[in-house]
Amino acid sequence: VVLGSGRGVVLDATFGSRALRGRARELATRHRRPFRFVEVTADEATLRDRLRRRASAPSVSDATEDLFDRLRAEFEAVVEVDPAEHARVDTTQSLATQVETVRRALGGAPPPGGPP
Repeated sequence: VVLGSGRGVVLDATFGSRALRGRARELATRHRRPFRFVEVTADEATLRDRLRRRASAPSVSDATEDLFDRLRAEFEAVVEVDPAEHARVDTTQSLATQVETVRRALGGAPPPGGPP
């Protein structure tokens, strides 16, 4: 419905398989919308620490450390997405650096007055 209205959509999920990423791309293509895949990464120690902290407080996320090893083992490397449509964001970097990486991937200009 949203794509059909001409607006963009952000799908937030693991998209661990090439097939699932392909389906998302096909959906965008069918609605004549640009496709961008933003892959967020961090080292294993940071990821496990974040999951442990998340488990100790209320969270809307269903991500848990119990799922980590399975998701990591099943994840298919992102090799099928055209480099012009793929951005890798290291979430251990500063928030400003992460935002700028995504902004460039989406083809956006910096906001008036510079970075957030």
